[in-house]
Amino acid sequence: MSKSVAIIADRLLCDNRDVADAVKCTLPELKWLTASLSGSGIGGNIDIPLQGLAEAMSFQVDLRGVGMDNTTVLLTPGVRSLELRFNQDRFDSNGKVVKAGTKIFLSGMNTGLSPGSVQRASPMESNITFSVIRYRWVEDGRELFLIDQLNQQYKVNGVDYSDRYRL
Repeated sequence: MSKSVAIIADRLLCDNRDVADAVKCTLPELKWLTASLSGSGIGGNIDIPLQGLAEAMSFQVDLRGVGMDNTTVLLTPGVRSLELRFNQDRFDSNGKVVKAGTKIFLSGMNTGLSPGSVQRASPMESNITFSVIRYRWVEDGRELFLIDQLNQQYKVNGVDYSDRYRL
């Protein structure tokens, strides 16, 4: 087992174009839709997760500013292919610091831009949000998970659990 220490490098690409580095990205929260089982004895109601049927997901990118180099790509209408690459230092089980490379692939449509404020000697601190329809996480070349809402795919650690959603 390894323990994460810190992100040491990062890069954001949109449609294979480098648009930002040293950005703060708020990753999509993965929550399953649930079905309620009511009247289940003295325990009352139980929410049963419907594994593979995800609630709506969003992704936010905090930018240091709005400009031609990033906004024109990120705000283009339609589905954008986003790729977040980052390296992080980790302690392995022997206490040695190792580098772990991670890539997160997202497909989504922009849902808004907050351009921030304009103040002398201050960054704009803008952000852009996306509605996510595909979310894939790869660490050191191994796929941790894939959630693809349009193509009804749900994979974890290489195991496909989505066949039960397709007839």
